[in-house]
Amino acid sequence: MQKKILVVDNHPMIVSFMANLLAEAGHQVVTAVDGLSALDVLKSYTPDVIFIDLIMPNISGDKLCRIIRKTPELDDVYIIILSAIAADQNLDFREIGADACIAKGPMNHLAANVIKALELVDRSTASRPVDVTYGLEVVHPREITKELLAVKRHFELVLGSMAEGIVEVTSKGRIVYANPVAVSLVGTSEEKLLASSLEEIFEGADRETIREILKSQEPFSSNGHDSSTFSINGRQVHLKALPVTGDTITFIIILNDITEQRKIEIQLQQAQKLEAVGKLAGGIAHDFNNILTAIMGNISLAKIYLSPEEKAYAKLDAAEQAALRAKSLTQQLLPFSKCGAPIKRTIQLQSIIKDISGLVFKDRGTRCEVSLSEDMWPVDADAQQIRIVLQNMMANADKANRRSGTVSVRTSNILIESNRVFPFKPGRYVTITIQDEGGGLPEDSLSRIFDPYFTSDETQNGLELVTAYSIVKKHGGEIVVESEEGLGTTFHIYLPAAESKPQRESVKASKTSRARGRILVMDDEEIIREVVGALLKYLGYSVAYARDGLEAIKLYQQAKSEGKPFDTILMDLTIIDGMGGRETIERLLQLDPEVKAIVSSGYSTDPIMSRYREYGFVAALDKPYKLNELGAVLDEVLRENGSH
Repeated sequence: MQKKILVVDNHPMIVSFMANLLAEAGHQVVTAVDGLSALDVLKSYTPDVIFIDLIMPNISGDKLCRIIRKTPELDDVYIIILSAIAADQNLDFREIGADACIAKGPMNHLAANVIKALELVDRSTASRPVDVTYGLEVVHPREITKELLAVKRHFELVLGSMAEGIVEVTSKGRIVYANPVAVSLVGTSEEKLLASSLEEIFEGADRETIREILKSQEPFSSNGHDSSTFSINGRQVHLKALPVTGDTITFIIILNDITEQRKIEIQLQQAQKLEAVGKLAGGIAHDFNNILTAIMGNISLAKIYLSPEEKAYAKLDAAEQAALRAKSLTQQLLPFSKCGAPIKRTIQLQSIIKDISGLVFKDRGTRCEVSLSEDMWPVDADAQQIRIVLQNMMANADKANRRSGTVSVRTSNILIESNRVFPFKPGRYVTITIQDEGGGLPEDSLSRIFDPYFTSDETQNGLELVTAYSIVKKHGGEIVVESEEGLGTTFHIYLPAAESKPQRESVKASKTSRARGRILVMDDEEIIREVVGALLKYLGYSVAYARDGLEAIKLYQQAKSEGKPFDTILMDLTIIDGMGGRETIERLLQLDPEVKAIVSSGYSTDPIMSRYREYGFVAALDKPYKLNELGAVLDEVLRENGSH
């Protein structure tokens, strides 16, 4: 009776022999070279009988049998194992789901046993036949050897494809096997590694630890224990030792390279430290900017009442410049806060780099060589914050040079196609390289160089480098450090390139004519309300005040019902113990979709400040601000609104 038969064997001669034999007997035959390809065949082909080689790559015969038996539509398929090792061990083919087994041997005997097994299938109707192994009497040792060699090659292939380094050693620590990963990790040839001592691939105290592990003849694992991390050829590894008991004790040593993982852990620790600093820095910057708003506002008002020729005017002017410098200081604190992204726009870096290099190295002993690529891509960045990055990094290079020698500043475009080499996302980047001629940094300092208040003979004190690092990270970039003692240090600053070209800045004229309109000022600090109100009145506006969002909404509704609506609302984003700007604008928009609100905050890096229109505001004003800045924003908003 004709049958549909599948033959699964990785030996071409056996496959050809079985296919010809079964076809001549009138059967329909399909073949597969391993378990994986057999499963692919079984998706569209349901045989009556399957002959399966026991030892195969890509899913072995025993695993294939178990898979077939757990597939309902293949439950009635008759499975016959083909294997020479059936003669060398007690093979329980029933346990793996097979119905019979044929031991490989001479071809004439193999052919007879195949036909005999198929006849037994024909005679079996109601139930499976009694388990039987055919051909044990004629199996030659040579066939067994071939099967065992196939097993060895199979496991060597598996071990060779593992991500971990695998080493087998004797009880005395002599290496008798190493997979390619282990050979690469040690950094020598396989010929030199084999027969050498395991402890020789380690250094210092690690050697004694290895001797103790082998002496104890107990399992050992260093995973998760920093103190038990081992060093091989400059790489950090976790080590696992598994004793194998037989006639003699051997060890399987598993080496897991965690060097890149450690780099990621260090970056995570840096991020956690920055987060802790950020909680403090954000609050300080917010309060400081509120104070500066009051100071700068009162200075502006005082200057209004004085003639520029008076002595007091010059003093006030100097005080205003000092306040502006204080504002710059808060800009260095704000990048640590968790408030959100910088206020970005598409800019070119050439002019900024030239300006900062000229400022930092002016009247210094250090000479700065600037080399800018002509086709430098634009970037989406906060220009003020990038100036801080460059100023801090260049000042650090100047200090490392001890105010002498040369600092090199170069730029280039780079396309990163894979994140395997670089610790950040693939994409287009602009690179700013700052290279000094200082004494360089020891290896143990590189992992801590961006820690808050870390310092060395070659680095700035305090928060300069960590500020730069934080700003660049918030721009989606990275700073990579290369250094060698005696050969200087190189910082590579990577910033994501912009997709669009820079837009021309519109020049805003300061307010000169008297304005008309009603402004509602919402702020929880009385001193801010007073000084902003005075500035607005000087500009010609009438002003009302609210301490929080609830009061602002009440006044807005009342003014509208009386027919005297506010032209715009200037509202603080953060209100302590009250409704802030974000929730207030949401409610106001429900009451009046045409409401015009300007958001103001000392948190200049809050995402609302950079994407204010997405939240319903028409403009944003960073604290602290000067009189002309306040006037320009209001003039633009109210002109768009048609108020004046």
